Amino acid sequence: MTPMCQREDEVLDAMLADGTLASASDELHRHVEQCAVCADVRAVAGMLRRDDLALERSASVPSAGQVWWRAAVRARMEAAQAAARPVTWAQGLTAAAVFGIVSAVAVLTWPFLQRLAGTVFSRMVEGVDVTMLELLSPVMAVIQRSVPLALAVALTVILAPLLVLYFALAGEE
Repeated sequence: MTPMCQREDEVLDAMLADGTLASASDELHRHVEQCAVCADVRAVAGMLRRDDLALERSASVPSAGQVWWRAAVRARMEAAQAAARPVTWAQGLTAAAVFGIVSAVAVLTWPFLQRLAGTVFSRMVEGVDVTMLELLSPVMAVIQRSVPLALAVALTVILAPLLVLYFALAGEE
């Protein structure tokens, strides 16, 4: 464990004030000459002070024009991100709606598709030729019954994102 000196803080304060012990009392000078801990504090504080001064001299401060230009670029970028946020939300809502609709259609048509596949398979096993017209007649019957639902779903998928965009982008006046 490193030994401590009670006057260590005084030495550090004097070194931070001017980088040397020039402003310190003669008594503090004598103490630093005799105390190894305070001599180490003086040496380390002196090195840190020289490094600090060297860094201050080598620091390059950008010009006011450059700072203004960077601020303007950042402001434009933030404005573009803020303007794109409602579009991103609308795209997400549209994707969720399409996924929901596709899932619902798959669930609703699954029993019909199973029956159709079973019919085709059983006729093929019996050796009966299955024509395209025979396959399309049940499909057409299902489509005719679900046209109103399909129109409602299509209008919802098309109009909902447009309404979301309208209300998101409409300014308060």
